[in-house]
Amino acid sequence: MNKKRAIILLCCITLCTAAASPAFGQEAEAVPKEVEAVPKEVEAVPKDKRAALKDKRITITMEAQPLGVVFRYLMENYDIPIGFEESVLDREGPEYGFATNMPSTAKHEMRSGDVKFTTTALPPGFEGGRHAITLYIEDGSVEEVFTRIVEQMDNYKLEINDDVVNIFPVKGRDKRFEKLLETRIKRFTLEGGKTVEDITTNIQALPEIRSFLRDNKLHFTGVRQGMNFVLAAQYGRRIEAGMDFSDLTFRDLLNRITKVKRGGWRLEWKWITGKGEEHIDIDI
Repeated sequence: MNKKRAIILLCCITLCTAAASPAFGQEAEAVPKEVEAVPKEVEAVPKDKRAALKDKRITITMEAQPLGVVFRYLMENYDIPIGFEESVLDREGPEYGFATNMPSTAKHEMRSGDVKFTTTALPPGFEGGRHAITLYIEDGSVEEVFTRIVEQMDNYKLEINDDVVNIFPVKGRDKRFEKLLETRIKRFTLEGGKTVEDITTNIQALPEIRSFLRDNKLHFTGVRQGMNFVLAAQYGRRIEAGMDFSDLTFRDLLNRITKVKRGGWRLEWKWITGKGEEHIDIDI
């Protein structure tokens, strides 16, 4: 086998091994040392695209694409923060999955003897199914774009709150989720220079969230699945600005946090264990 074919084979093995790695935050080196320097901010979006939400003009063409692909495009190219609450009617399907943090690709440097090469993870695949999104919009407003998107999703409604696009159920809304998002939070803080992962850690420590989970017999681990070096790029990314928010609902808190860290947030039901433990996810 020549050197070129050996390198290609080793790349494939590396990707398969990484995909099977334990979840982010566990002992199996959640943020690998080999990862390229994690950027403090996501700089892919041009500064002229970071205008106020009401002033953004969007041109987008999508033909029967999964929601995750559409959201990724809008986040990366127009810096639009998105919050999503899942309907109980959509628990069984993966059609409304999307990545809440950028970048969607990450690079991982490897070495085999005297040969050095880089593995690049492709963006995660999503499924469109019967809810694939089609858009042909030229110079449209954010409200116009997301109205077209929500029209192609069953069970949901659009609101724009504090310059964040919120999509939540009008059919099949989990009353516990509604109550959770309306829960008032006394104070949330995050020191400057902390990571995106630290946001979840601090949310889990909030006494209001701990009480809610206990009272409703719900569990939230905050564990992330995927390739370690991709998770490191997304959730290990450092946030330069600190946060200090007081006396607001949990939904408003998620929106405020997302405006600072950028990307999105997602509230969804995950599974129920054999012991009857019900797990949810607050992905931010």
